[in-house]
Amino acid sequence: MKPLWEDPACADGGRWTVRTPKSHTAKFWEDLLMAMVGEQLDVPSGEVLGAVLSTKYSGDTISVWHRTATDPNIVAALKASIEEHLDMQEGCLLYTSPSPRDS
Repeated sequence: MKPLWEDPACADGGRWTVRTPKSHTAKFWEDLLMAMVGEQLDVPSGEVLGAVLSTKYSGDTISVWHRTATDPNIVAALKASIEEHLDMQEGCLLYTSPSPRDS
């Protein structure tokens, strides 16, 4: 499956995106994939839908897509887990969901 907003599994989901300089991309990508394969991200099983690496001339982005944007605990836990596994400084992640959700 390729993560897309149009996919029914992503309809209520979101994604965390990190912008990374080229010098950090390979390490961040490897660390994130190892955490996903090893089921080390601190979210319920089946919550993470996939990851996307997008390479650009000036810098790269890595996105982690997940199933449940309506649960603030899951959104926060996934952010904390990504930050921990990528050894990032706070504030480096951007969150996106397909549309605003009612609380």
